[in-house]
This record gives sequence, C-alpha cells and structure tokens, in this order.
Amino acid sequence: MRREERTLGPSEVSMRMLAPTLGYDFGLVEQARDRLDVYAGIPAEVLLLGGASSPAYLRTAMDALADALPTARRITFPKLGHGATGNARFGGKPDVVARRSAGVLLRLSVESSGAHASPDAVGIDLSEARRRLVGGVGRLM
Repeated sequence: MRREERTLGPSEVSMRMLAPTLGYDFGLVEQARDRLDVYAGIPAEVLLLGGASSPAYLRTAMDALADALPTARRITFPKLGHGATGNARFGGKPDVVARRSAGVLLRLSVESSGAHASPDAVGIDLSEARRRLVGGVGRLM
C-alpha cells in the first residue's frame, strides 16, 4: 500500500482510503447470498465481467449469476484476475477490459435496435465508439 500511496495522482484513491468501506461491501454480499431467485427476475440484459485468474469463490459466484440471470452475457478475461480494471501502474489492464467490453456492448446495442444487418443501419460508427470508450478509460489510468 505504501508504494501505491507514493505514486497516486491527486484525484486517485488508495486501498488504505477504501478499506473502511469494505465492511459495507461484504455486508451487501452477505445479504445477497443464497438469493439467486431475485436475479432471475431482472429483465434487463446484463454483461458479467470476470477474470480467469480471479479467486475461485468469485468465479463460482459468476457461474451462479450467469445461470440465474436470464439474459446474461459473460466475458471471462484469460490471464486476468479481480483487479483487471484497476490502475495499469498496479497491474490492471483496463484497456483490455474496455476494448473487449466495448465490442460486446456495441453488438448488444445493434441487436437490441432490431438492425441485425450492420451497425451502420442504426448509425453506429464502431471504430469511433471504441476509440472514445478506450480513450476515456485511458484518461482514467
């Protein structure tokens, strides 16, 4: 954590700063435990993101969510773990996650518009959309 704190930018948050909030996160996870039936009623399309190198309990939870959500799409990133979206300086690969997610989200957008032929049919410029998404993530790193 010390290395992280020495290299943080002025608007970045360290794990030490986030630590006091983790109890709330764990509490929410505990409340949702064994409640997969609730997720089955979600009608919206859901994109689940996970890393193949994430801890086993997270991969198991992702499997259960994918089974419970009727419209779930899933991306598993090989060789990436739970910190894949984290800062690149600390081993995260947000550019990889952004590029792959953008492609899936754009395909979903085209499919949901009813224009199955091509993104052009609904006025989506895929290269521009990807550039903006990945560029935006780049500014956050």
